[in-house]
Amino acid sequence: MHPRYRQMLDLENGGFVYYPEKKGERWCFIASRMEEFLAKYFRDIFTTKTNTKSRIAQ
Repeated sequence: MHPRYRQMLDLENGGFVYYPEKKGERWCFIASRMEEFLAKYFRDIFTTKTNTKSRIAQ
């Protein structure tokens, strides 16, 4: 996942993804919430940065 999405996904910011604090730890996420996220942002993730910025702002 591109770093620009980390803030919205990170558990520390109310998201649903746990990012490891040190090397060797595993990251994990809530699959159902990731499915919703990908359904909403899939096109933006794989297209231009301009489209992504406008979609995140919504």
